[in-house]
Amino acid sequence: MKIIFTIIEQGHFREGLIYKANRMWTPNVTAIMAEMQRQKGHDVTILDANACGWENRVLSKKIVEQSADLVVLMTQPSDRWQNPYPSIARQKNFVRTLRKTGYDGLFLAVGPHPTLLPENFLTEIPEVDYIVRGEPEIGVDQFIDRVVQKRPYDGVPGLSSRVMGDVVHFGDEKPVHNLDDLPMPAYDILPMEKYQHHFYSQVTDPRHRFAFIETNRGCPFGCSFCNLALYGRTIRRFSVARILAEIDLLVEKYGVNYLFFGDLTFGINRKDTEELLRGLIERKYALRWSCQTRVDMIDSDLILLMSQAGCHRIEAGIETAQAFLMKRVKNVRTQQLENLVQALNQANIKLESGHLVGLPNQSVRQVWQSARVLKKIGVRFKITSVTVPYPGTDDYAQGLKEGKIKLKDWQSIVAAAGKSGNKLTDRKIQVAIFIVQCLYYWHIFTSGVGGVLSSMPHLQAAWRGFQRLFYRPRDGAGAIKRTFEDVVYGAE
Repeated sequence: MKIIFTIIEQGHFREGLIYKANRMWTPNVTAIMAEMQRQKGHDVTILDANACGWENRVLSKKIVEQSADLVVLMTQPSDRWQNPYPSIARQKNFVRTLRKTGYDGLFLAVGPHPTLLPENFLTEIPEVDYIVRGEPEIGVDQFIDRVVQKRPYDGVPGLSSRVMGDVVHFGDEKPVHNLDDLPMPAYDILPMEKYQHHFYSQVTDPRHRFAFIETNRGCPFGCSFCNLALYGRTIRRFSVARILAEIDLLVEKYGVNYLFFGDLTFGINRKDTEELLRGLIERKYALRWSCQTRVDMIDSDLILLMSQAGCHRIEAGIETAQAFLMKRVKNVRTQQLENLVQALNQANIKLESGHLVGLPNQSVRQVWQSARVLKKIGVRFKITSVTVPYPGTDDYAQGLKEGKIKLKDWQSIVAAAGKSGNKLTDRKIQVAIFIVQCLYYWHIFTSGVGGVLSSMPHLQAAWRGFQRLFYRPRDGAGAIKRTFEDVVYGAE
């Protein structure tokens, strides 16, 4: 059976108040699914249009030329499972282009969009035959087995389709409990030379080779805005031996010299993490890496070990420095953050954080105060963004309850972004983002030429935010004036 796994060109996402940047990271889950089918004797290809820069017509032509029996579309790679683009317009355009190009075989879609809003996905894109909800490896594997064996689809984990005009779910979602049962990703059929981390570029450093890697899946914490639909709350871990074997393969065969550990919470199992770090230290690779974690997951001893193992940057989802919001949203305290920053500075590891606008009970004044506190502590804002009420989150439930999410579709979710559980409006959210960016970039400019040059990729985002705020200059200036009056006089 000829199977093509594909990822469409993502591009940057801009709609309403939401901006999300494209990332060219290795599509690990897609490569794992491909290897599972290759081991069963199928003819498997991965076409990563996002990495290769192919538009839909080019990708569709390549699929038709290869006479595929089944196309499996990952709507967004696993590095975007937590915060996918809140839209299926790109997926719809691709599927329709592919069908018009002449592909008449089976089409299966997996990933965050069919998982979060399956009925909406199948209704909006009727050209898709089937979807697999949730973590896709087991469901896709069993679906392909049933296709080959020409058996009914009843009980296939996560499988859904339209039957007589109605959406039917053939089986419940089924995550992989023992991650070591999964094969190594099929890196040999990926364009490994194309992938890069957004902090680096093959233009400025031709030797840059990047890979995204997991040590665990799942997250037990209950952040109000966090989308865990494809992960679940149960932590499942790859063994340290498996992780190190994958790193050995990436470094020795593909020349990878930069890794990003994409776990939602790196270091959640202290024993395994220390064993992994010591394994990296023993190997003495010229390897740098970064990760994302929580403030309360690491301490000075672990930070020192991470630095020795090649870590140079940590992304911590701090989101806010308002004490009551930190407790509610992340269940951490400001003192923990201050201690973390001190330990990271001593280890020469940079700390970056997202700063969210639109948290429950948040006001513009609180956003401004929070940004000032984070800047004073020494936290660098990686990006300032608006909360998206993804289905299944507390923010989504609150948005439905308040009537701010009118319909269960992506357009309604975009319209409600940043407004669940608070009194923020579009204009106030724009002003809040502008204030945070002003504070951050003023700090960058006053830190000297080096700070400016190191932050050039982010300055474009700031300029876009500036333009967005002032698309109606008179209203924008008035909004800023009113906001600062609110901040100074406490009128909000």
